[in-house]
Amino acid sequence: MSRTTKHMANSNLLTFDSRANPPSNESAILYPPTRSKKLFRRDINVTTFLSKIVRSLHTRGLARTVTNCRFYLREFWFDWRHGIDTWGVVSARNMDLTEADQLQAHHYEPTPTYVIEEVFDTLRPVCASFDRFIFIDLGSGKGRTLLRAADLGFQKVMGVEISEGLHRIALRNVSKYQKSGRARSPIECVREDAANFKIPAGNIVLYLYHPFEKDVLHKVLSNLRESIRPGSKAYVVYIYPSFSEEIRSTGFLTRVLDRRTATDMGAYEAGNTFAAPFEIWSTRAS
Repeated sequence: MSRTTKHMANSNLLTFDSRANPPSNESAILYPPTRSKKLFRRDINVTTFLSKIVRSLHTRGLARTVTNCRFYLREFWFDWRHGIDTWGVVSARNMDLTEADQLQAHHYEPTPTYVIEEVFDTLRPVCASFDRFIFIDLGSGKGRTLLRAADLGFQKVMGVEISEGLHRIALRNVSKYQKSGRARSPIECVREDAANFKIPAGNIVLYLYHPFEKDVLHKVLSNLRESIRPGSKAYVVYIYPSFSEEIRSTGFLTRVLDRRTATDMGAYEAGNTFAAPFEIWSTRAS
């Protein structure tokens, strides 16, 4: 699951039923996932692609249309070349969650590939060496960020996801990716509410793509505080940091990087999904 946006992208690449709201007392129905390559052939045919370009030219102009095309082709290419399924947008109401969990969860949307690269490029000099850290993605969805993290040689990569359906898709994606021989780190996918997840002791990179509401974040931060041991280090990467004040108020984390610039936030508020403000927080020196 991922950040809340005002401009949710329309996508046919959903593995959940997005055609109707789930009954108030039942979970959304999970349909068997379709291979990404089949989805690519079905949805990115010449007619569909050209019609979307024409509409975009009318509404966004040439420059923005070219930018959008490059963005979406790069996103599709990531799934296509690895034979996995991480693309798509799924609203919280169409996930297999209880009503209470739906209120705390944000919709699923994978971190764009360029954002993942920017975050890890920024983290590299901060962490000095990834192999000393456990990488944990809370609200890991279909596992896209886990796969890239595993390329970088973290001590271990963990994904925590509350949705059973997204968790199962992530397991398939991880299995395929590990068979390709690219992953340098062990990957563990955990199906659990992030609020109840016990963060392991050690050096931690906690990755948040704005996956849940304030109440869950409070519990996560409390769990992080309890996991810290003398001499260990923890970093929190928070993308689209709507609740950064809650992090600051904990008293045990210090912001070491703030990419929430006026330019980024202005573009985000204007509906530019390519803006990527983020923060990195660190435990205080012991």
